[in-house]
Amino acid sequence: MKSLVLWFPADSGRWSSALMVRGLGIHEHMRPIFVDRPSGTNDYLLVHFYSAVEVFVEGSIKPFPPNTFWIWRPGDRHTFGIRQKRWDHSWVHCVGSTIAATLATSDVRFAHPILLTDASLVEKYLPAIQEEIQTHGRPDLLILENYFFIWIRELQRASDPRKDAQRISQRLRAVRKFIEDNVATPLTFQHLAERANLSISHFSNEFRKSFGVSPIEYVLRLRMQQALYYLQDLNLPISEVASRVGFYDQFYFSKQFKKRCGVSPLNYRKKFFQQPGMGAKPVQR
Repeated sequence: MKSLVLWFPADSGRWSSALMVRGLGIHEHMRPIFVDRPSGTNDYLLVHFYSAVEVFVEGSIKPFPPNTFWIWRPGDRHTFGIRQKRWDHSWVHCVGSTIAATLATSDVRFAHPILLTDASLVEKYLPAIQEEIQTHGRPDLLILENYFFIWIRELQRASDPRKDAQRISQRLRAVRKFIEDNVATPLTFQHLAERANLSISHFSNEFRKSFGVSPIEYVLRLRMQQALYYLQDLNLPISEVASRVGFYDQFYFSKQFKKRCGVSPLNYRKKFFQQPGMGAKPVQR
């Protein structure tokens, strides 16, 4: 559901200098498009992307996974979007001494992704800010200031590198378990990276750092281990063994098996399981 509100304080003085919400949007669904503001705006922009997104950072456009949060200062360039499909985000434009002081005394990085596990921090505070603005003739400044202060503090805690490393480690272990439980199904880098809530390149680097091999190598090793087990059943044709470990091309399976085990699947059977006295050899189908 798309929910938007724009608000400008009716009076001046402390309202406009301490905190002014110039606009906010909750779950704003966008068509395939890029928002491009080379010179930024004259206020702070806080954005949460529910979808995967591409963002200009450190001199180039880079992809980022769902549930990334960004804070841009007045004058910071913000260029973001997706050209291939619709995308979803929540945002707030705000300015004033309160928000400036809160951000200045926090450790959050500007124009840099804050990787969140989900959208709970956004769903907790942004609707509360919207409700305070919409449902009262004159919003309570102290309530709004506290909403922003606590929200920023929680974002700071979420962006702690030590916490982030711990969350990544937990997500990677969950992805590894998913691979082990679904080794016979099609597995792609993109699918695995999305489960880890990381970009493909970040996921690949972190997986290798955690487990010593690339994700694809881990998948292949696990499939070969299972193939060795299934090949002991002489009633299973090679094509069936290949299918059971996630290969739908028997030739490619045999190639990968020989690369890692030194012999083809058929020769592996002949060498270890079809010795004299072991009974009739199964017909390979």
